[in-house]
Amino acid sequence: MEIVFILSQPAVPENIGASARALKTMGFSQLRLINTTAHTDKQARILAHGSTELLRNALLFDDLGSATADCDLVIGTSAKPRHHRETLYPPTQLKELIQSQQLQRVAIVFGSEKHGLSNSELECCDILTSIPLATSYPSLNLSQAVMLYAYELSTMPLPAVDNNQYSPTTTDGQLKSLQRKLAVQAEDIGISSNDKVFVWAKEKVATLGQREIGFLHFINDKITNNKKQ
Repeated sequence: MEIVFILSQPAVPENIGASARALKTMGFSQLRLINTTAHTDKQARILAHGSTELLRNALLFDDLGSATADCDLVIGTSAKPRHHRETLYPPTQLKELIQSQQLQRVAIVFGSEKHGLSNSELECCDILTSIPLATSYPSLNLSQAVMLYAYELSTMPLPAVDNNQYSPTTTDGQLKSLQRKLAVQAEDIGISSNDKVFVWAKEKVATLGQREIGFLHFINDKITNNKKQ
């Protein structure tokens, strides 16, 4: 399994450089950037000290959908509950959640310094996570948040990856496949992907273990086969 860190529209070069440094110190090497050129700034390279290869090898995308097309689980970071989401998972719970499933690639997504993740970006995320803070202000800056998540996930057994890899045609894993099946079933009974109940269901499915996901595949396939008879 691989973990990729995605920064969406970061505007401050120093934050990108410091994030790259934080990732390397924690053993990660996959950085993806959305709609930015700030990583090419000299200040980004200075703050990346010893990890400039992460900046050079960072994969660039125009939107979050394309940046996560090859990811089995997309975890978005948020400072508060948003977009009809029931739960914000703390960083300390993510490792157990990720390890409960058979995943090839997991994305941890961070929004811009000013606005965080947009509503359309939140729709791309399977679950949301938030760092518990003693005070709501001042909040952590982008690179500090990246460092905290990288630290929490650094003890997970991960394969050595020399360079970023991107394969948008990768076959769906069990989780993504189940979510697609649920979308079809929901549409059949008049529930759209924008309805709160579907967003809630998608979020809950993403937190299930492999055995539960397999069981839901079995039930869904039975329902589908009965419809065809």
